Amino acid sequence: MLTRFFKWLISGRIQKRIWISIGVFVLLVTLLAQSLKWAGRSEWDNWKAKWEAKGEKFDIASVIPPEVPDHQNFAKSQFFAPLFDHDADSPKFNEARDR
Repeated sequence: MLTRFFKWLISGRIQKRIWISIGVFVLLVTLLAQSLKWAGRSEWDNWKAKWEAKGEKFDIASVIPPEVPDHQNFAKSQFFAPLFDHDADSPKFNEARDR
């Protein structure tokens, strides 16, 4: 009984139906994914346009804060200056490293 089933399963007619079914399934999943991607993109574009009309900005340059001037930057103070001296053989570098 089982051998008859396997012979039926690997027959050319059934193999053709199985491959067509797999192809149709893959096609439907791909179409669903693309339609969801399109719907999400259009919803994002509508939402973004609405908020840009209100004055919001979505570019990266408007999000990054301006650079801190050297006289206000604590990392550029005289205390840390020897650490940024990239000459590792200098005595000031070794003194700052060993603090």
